Amino acid sequence: MTETLDTVPALANFQEEVRRWLASIVDPRPAPTPTDKPDLAVFRNLSDEDELDLLDAVRAYRRQRFDAGYGAVTLAAEHGGRGLPASFASAIAQAEREFDVPPSTELISVTTGLVGPAVAMFGTDEQRAHYANPLLRTDLLACQLFSEPGAGSDLAALSCRGVREGDDWIFNGQKVWSSGARFADLGMLLARTDPEAPKHKGITAFLIPLDAEGVDIRPIRQMSGGASFNEVFLQNVRVSDSMRLGAIGQGWKVASATLAFERTASGSVTRKKGGSVAELVALPNPWVLWTIPWYAKIWRTPTYARNCVPRPQIGSLVPLQPDARPARPRRWAN
Repeated sequence: MTETLDTVPALANFQEEVRRWLASIVDPRPAPTPTDKPDLAVFRNLSDEDELDLLDAVRAYRRQRFDAGYGAVTLAAEHGGRGLPASFASAIAQAEREFDVPPSTELISVTTGLVGPAVAMFGTDEQRAHYANPLLRTDLLACQLFSEPGAGSDLAALSCRGVREGDDWIFNGQKVWSSGARFADLGMLLARTDPEAPKHKGITAFLIPLDAEGVDIRPIRQMSGGASFNEVFLQNVRVSDSMRLGAIGQGWKVASATLAFERTASGSVTRKKGGSVAELVALPNPWVLWTIPWYAKIWRTPTYARNCVPRPQIGSLVPLQPDARPARPRRWAN
């Protein structure tokens, strides 16, 4: 079931085809009731057991979807996909919202939307055979090992070291904010392999097994109680050069392409993370908005703070009088 850009189907026909397939394997999504509570969580607060149960359900569905030809529609045909525009991935997501499909997780999204396509694009023939389709089908799960405590917004400043030793590489360093790492089989690692080169050119990408000796994964407990994020410590972790993705020193190219996959996939998700604006302002206590980082960040923007203030009883925004600038809530006081 492979189509290239030369034979792009009509989008409406494609979406109807997806709906028919969905109807053959899952029930329609139940209609919402007045007692339903909006799902405002960005990352769910789940026990490890519940997280594993959810992953099992999502993986069972994703395998069916991949086998039906809807698992990698935007990936180029030469890399195992269908070579269709991003609008077709969005059409699948829109159709899925009409059916009771299992809600995805961050780890599933990273595996199928980022790491799987990166392996399909940059991997060797052997890597593609062993890892690309298993990742895209969720037979294997993979997390990103990009961010570091000392290299957040400046990813190229990473300091995790990779040192060549014969046919192997030895890794030492720390990664942070790795979603789902405790449940992943593999990690897509960026490591500095040439400390003398300019920072963007001294990085190489690898796949590393997360059960390798020297890998220590520690959950980061969130304010909500969940532990979606993890720290990953690497101490003398030995990995074969056969697990390298792309050429030595080309890790920045691999990372840039991977992050481009993320931007492409941003409109093809089946779950509204954090809810909609209407759901937020309809909360019984709209001042809960102060606990939401993006809202607080916008509020602290000077132009926004000068001109608008939340109205507590309905959570809407109204213009301020010139001398009626509100005091910053104590929560954000220095």
